[in-house]
Amino acid sequence: MNSSGTNPNTTQAVLSEGTEDTNILVVYFSRANEIEITNNTDAVSSASLNLENGEIIGNTEIIAQEVAVATGADIYPIITERAYPANYTGTLLKAGVEMMLRSRPSLAGNLDSLDQYDVVFLGFPNWDGTLPMAVASFLEENDFSGKTIIPFVTHKGSGFGSSMGMIEDLASGADVYTSGWSRAGDSAHTEETRQDAAAWAESALQELGQ
Repeated sequence: MNSSGTNPNTTQAVLSEGTEDTNILVVYFSRANEIEITNNTDAVSSASLNLENGEIIGNTEIIAQEVAVATGADIYPIITERAYPANYTGTLLKAGVEMMLRSRPSLAGNLDSLDQYDVVFLGFPNWDGTLPMAVASFLEENDFSGKTIIPFVTHKGSGFGSSMGMIEDLASGADVYTSGWSRAGDSAHTEETRQDAAAWAESALQELGQ
């Protein structure tokens, strides 16, 4: 359960550009970016991890990529400075402590500005009944005034939990689109779920007049 080490994935906290001059951003937090992947990490059987084309990718990351492609958005991963346990149970225990203490994990980086974005898709797994505290860190560290946040979540049966209310509380000045997308994480890799996520993202933008 050792989780005190530096996150080996911190260099991945970079903005990837989508369509030129887009006003849409996909921000996501995914467990695969938060742990040290070793030869002993079983991506096939481990909750929230998938093996695709020889690379390990998280459930939420899969959906975030589908949303970004469907909407032409830029995409940015939330990555913590310190790693979470590679063991899934250890990750949940650490997440539970963070939630109980309302702690704010330090992030490996942040965007210079959200000024160019009017719409922010926000993806995360449901941890301990709500959003991970690293996502809370991101929401508090950025100015969402006048922006629309469109949440999507992967979970093990509890949907959004209390995360919608937290987003509204933490992202001061934002308009939170409450018709978010929610699916069981173990279905994220399926073609049906990927297509559903893409269609939902396009529909949400159309509803918002984007």
